This record gives sequence, C-alpha cells and structure tokens, in this order.
Amino acid sequence: MKAKTIIRKAKNKENPYSMISKTAVRDDRLSWKATGLLAFILSLPDDWQIYVLDLANRKQDGLAATRSALKELVEVGYMEKKSYRDKKGHFVKHEYILHEAPLSTIHLSTSGILDATKYCTKLSNDSEKKDPKWYTDAITRKLADSVEIPDETKKHTLQ
Repeated sequence: MKAKTIIRKAKNKENPYSMISKTAVRDDRLSWKATGLLAFILSLPDDWQIYVLDLANRKQDGLAATRSALKELVEVGYMEKKSYRDKKGHFVKHEYILHEAPLSTIHLSTSGILDATKYCTKLSNDSEKKDPKWYTDAITRKLADSVEIPDETKKHTLQ
C-alpha cells in the first residue's frame, strides 16, 4: 500500500468544508492564483457580495494580483463583470457574478441550450484551445453538421 501524500480532516459540523467542482479547480486555462481565488469565493455563501478591495485585504497578494485573478476569471468565463453608470454616464459600480462552471453555452432557439463546459477539460491541453470562444465555435460547427438550425439563428451563432 502506498503512503498517503494528502492528509484530510474529518468533514462534519466541527470541521466545516466546501464542495467545489473538479472542473473548475482542474481547468488548466486558469493560473494557480485565479484557481485559488475561485475556490475561495466558491466557499462563501451564495449571496455574498464580491468587492475587489475586500478580497485583496483577505490575503497578502495585494490589489493588483486580486484584480489580475478576477480579470482572468472573466476572460476564461467563470465570472461575469457588469458595470453600472448613472443617468449622466458616470461610473457607479462593478458587479461580479461567479459561476462554478465556465459560461460556454450556445443558445439555439430550436434546440434549447447546449452546455459546452464538458468539452473544456477534454480539449484544453492544446494551447490553441485556451480561448473559451474556441469551445463555443467548435460545438457550434459540430451542431451545424448534425442539427438543422434556422437561417436566422445561424447568422448570429456561426459568425
């Protein structure tokens, strides 16, 4: 029998734990920094508000590293960043929404929603395929070969 290289604690009320999708923590498109931030935020309650300064103050990496990790999560598709402005066009705030799986869906009016996430971990070893748009485009092409898509939908989906 091999020696254990990972020692775990009991998981109960005295030792709370979080369950996180392996898809997210094993996604090789993410740096260790972004993976750690993703895991930390996923350990928080679902209604927790994400503030950049609050995150930066919780660890020693600083504001620039926190912003960099958030930017990476947005680029790969795990996070949405919405900006709000007042009636005069002045910036009001950013709102962040974190997803446990990357947003890689194709909306097709005749087929519902196809989730491309399951393809991400299988294909992400190829450096050409690091861009989340690649997954969406690849699945769209595959669908175009096997599903009849109305011309109006094709115009918006296959560009």
